[in-house]
Amino acid sequence: MDILKKIKKAQKVLFLAFLILIIAVISYFNSKLVWHTNAKSYIEKSYGKAMTTRVDTEYQYNGKKYKIIFSTSQNKKDELYLQCFEEKFNGLFYKPTYGAAQGNSTSLNGVTCHFIDGSTDDKFLVFYGYNKNLQASNLSVEKTDKAHWITQDISKQEYFLYTYTNVIYPVTIFKDSQDNDITNNFINQDGSYN
Repeated sequence: MDILKKIKKAQKVLFLAFLILIIAVISYFNSKLVWHTNAKSYIEKSYGKAMTTRVDTEYQYNGKKYKIIFSTSQNKKDELYLQCFEEKFNGLFYKPTYGAAQGNSTSLNGVTCHFIDGSTDDKFLVFYGYNKNLQASNLSVEKTDKAHWITQDISKQEYFLYTYTNVIYPVTIFKDSQDNDITNNFINQDGSYN
């Protein structure tokens, strides 16, 4: 009787393992769920070009975990692409939730609002960009209370990505090492001021 119970238990375990394997194989080839290992191919398929991953980070917001991948075209360092995935099954899979492309624009930075469940009040913002020739020393974003600024040192970062809540969209200021405002350099790709 004891051996029969062990056999039934082993059958259940094997069945569950087989079921998990089937789910994994189906989701690997399904565009709705992405493994971290094929996230790059998902992004390349979405934009129709070869990509280089510049920043791959994780972010947690309101109990949910997200993977945010910032990429550029392999051929053009100033074509910026951002993809956000929501973690599913404790990180086994990711569901694509938001993508942004600066591919054909002249801006060297981008800001995206990631709205949760369609609510404009429930969101986080992703600030990302290309610090061409390392010209910017820092970037600052204004908090919603308008009394404080958050400043990040980007002097050694060719590509940067920061995620915030409670900041004013899209207020961003870039400064060089002499504390000069060079924000327009990030708006016009040729470096000219408006």
